[in-house]
Amino acid sequence: LVATVACANAAALVAMRAQARAADTALKIALGATRRILLAENLAQGAAISSLAAVAGFALAWAAMRLVQHAATLPSDLPFAIAARADGRTALVIVAAAALATLIFGTIPARAPKKKRTRGRDVLVAAEIALAAALAILAFSLARTVAAVSHMNPGFRTDHVLTLALDPAQAGYHQSQARVFYDQVLERVRTMPGIRSAALAQSAPLGFTGAQRQIEIPGETEPSTVWINIVTPDYFDLLRIPLESGRAFDGRDTADSPPVGIVNQELAKRVLSTFRMNGRTLEVIGVARTAKYFSAGEAPRPFLYLPFSQNYASRMVLHVETSGDPAAQARAIVAQIRAIDPGQPVSEVRPASEYLTRGATFHARLALEMMVMTGIAGLGLALAGLYGVIAQSVVARRREIGIRMALGARPSMIASLLLIRGARVAAIGVAIGCAAAWGAQRAMGGWIPAAPGPAAYVCGAIAVLALSAAAALIPAIRAARIDPARVLTRD
Repeated sequence: LVATVACANAAALVAMRAQARAADTALKIALGATRRILLAENLAQGAAISSLAAVAGFALAWAAMRLVQHAATLPSDLPFAIAARADGRTALVIVAAAALATLIFGTIPARAPKKKRTRGRDVLVAAEIALAAALAILAFSLARTVAAVSHMNPGFRTDHVLTLALDPAQAGYHQSQARVFYDQVLERVRTMPGIRSAALAQSAPLGFTGAQRQIEIPGETEPSTVWINIVTPDYFDLLRIPLESGRAFDGRDTADSPPVGIVNQELAKRVLSTFRMNGRTLEVIGVARTAKYFSAGEAPRPFLYLPFSQNYASRMVLHVETSGDPAAQARAIVAQIRAIDPGQPVSEVRPASEYLTRGATFHARLALEMMVMTGIAGLGLALAGLYGVIAQSVVARRREIGIRMALGARPSMIASLLLIRGARVAAIGVAIGCAAAWGAQRAMGGWIPAAPGPAAYVCGAIAVLALSAAAALIPAIRAARIDPARVLTRD
């Protein structure tokens, strides 16, 4: 979008520059200047401008990449970074773009000057404003999404919960040893001051780890792959995940008892009472309310819970419910784990709320950073284009303005005349931009879970219109200060 805005802006500026230099070019031709000389002069000027722009663009791109890399953070101990980088290929593209711009924009003004219509420039500027308005609306929508997701109900509690990842296998534990270790961890942590409860789960909701299993559902010919989570009995109470029917896991679900599972509401539409997994028949003992499992904007998906007593995973996430700030309890909880085994690795220590505020909003935050940067650049170019159109209109209509003022037109009337033109171009651009934002939002449905409401359109439109008015106001005020006697006498 910004590239399109830049191209439209450059085309408008070149057209205005050619018209402004029409008399000068005609005089040079009349005095014997050849087209080769004019072409060389324009190419030299174009090369100088393109070279400065290329250097500035490379520096801005480098700064923008550093900003995005810093902003694109996930609630994870795993190293993560956006892989964008400026290298030799980037420099080659920039040099090629600068050379192409020099050839195109250095050649156009060298042609014999002709009277150019202003309607084409108005269309280009309206297109720029439309793209800038679309970016502004999407930015407001993304900001609204980030704020809304941070306060949404994902189907489980995120406050007063601390999560810690453990993996006894990394310390050489076998399954039986790991189960004893986890029992000791739960027992110690539950008796700590300020701790209300503790539970284990293979993955944290809205985290970045998960497991899948294939299950055979009665009445369906092909096995289905569903996401699963292995949990201990206190998991549902700790996270306040309500059971719509049936019961939670408890002491009846042992390694020797019939295998069981709990399905969410979405999976319950297909599984009535039993299903098969790994050659075993499992009984559905409960139906849990469907929640958000990986992102805030995800559609309801089938999900299966399995009891830790009947299923094993070495890496488990300890969920601890605290009475106060969960982060304040982290050091003491890790100390209890190390008291059991000093060599036990503990990772991903963070409040569960971070998975909502940082994990679930990652795509929206990353898109917001990009929209803000590109929106500022695009809007700046669009305003420069609008300013140039109005300023050029003042230059082209100086004699007309002088005559109007000599006949009694007040300065405010002259300024209003030019502002109306700018407002018309801006209004058309904003209207098109609103339609473009609506279409772009539909394509970005996974990043913007909530459609742009009226507030996003109103804020985006008002912001662009206000800045457009400011851009048009400056040359309009200059036009209102024209001295008619000087203009008419000189002409």
